[in-house]
Amino acid sequence: MKRIGVSVLVSVGILLASGCSNDTATEATVPKPIEVKFEIPKEVDTNKEEKLMIHVTQGTKNVNDADEVKFEIWKAGTDGKSEVIKATAAKKGMYAIQHNFSEAGVYFVQTHVTAHDMHNMPKTYVVAGDVPKEEVEKLTKDMDKEKSQHMPGHH
Repeated sequence: MKRIGVSVLVSVGILLASGCSNDTATEATVPKPIEVKFEIPKEVDTNKEEKLMIHVTQGTKNVNDADEVKFEIWKAGTDGKSEVIKATAAKKGMYAIQHNFSEAGVYFVQTHVTAHDMHNMPKTYVVAGDVPKEEVEKLTKDMDKEKSQHMPGHH
């Protein structure tokens, strides 16, 4: 009877040990997050079609099969009034839209990217037309602080 008990304990021990090794294998295969890099000018002319692009990657690979990529654009000071435009896939992980900034001002551009069961929504700004430098700095000051707080190594 003791042999059966010892055999059961050894079998359970082996199963537990093998279960632990599987957990470490799973942790090693956690996918890298999707990264979104803006490829848009900081300053644009008003009343002119501008191409706004982003580059989507995961690790060292381009993401060419995103489920959804949208650009949300709003002028600073227009609470809740934004325009959402669905992007089209270009090539090598690039996604783009065409947009006309009809009035001078600071515009915020936020992308909504869903790919590989992940979501990323970075934000930047574009200055359209002639806007005093002081106004640009005032409107974008908090955003620049936000970016510096989210830089790698600052968590």
